[in-house]
Amino acid sequence: MVIEARGKAVVVRLGGRFAAPEVRRLAESLRSLAPVALVTLDFGAVREFDPAAIAPLAELLGSAGAARVRIRGLTAHQARLLEYFGLRDGARAPDPGGRAG
Repeated sequence: MVIEARGKAVVVRLGGRFAAPEVRRLAESLRSLAPVALVTLDFGAVREFDPAAIAPLAELLGSAGAARVRIRGLTAHQARLLEYFGLRDGARAPDPGGRAG
């Protein structure tokens, strides 16, 4: 994991294998940063994505606070799985029916 801070924006480049332990490390890394306005998670170099990491990743992204989160490099399947957890591009997706989630 490589973290690049650029003012109020942070880019986190992930690589290799992404599983539950990496979600925990990502959470710890994000907590250690000063408050930021935008966090970009770049999964482009991830070669193995454990599907069991989707739920804890969704929980982490859903609790990102005031920071806007952008996600790059996920496969369509991985992005769709995050949408099942109510997240689109790292943020809570609006409920099209107007119902509370």
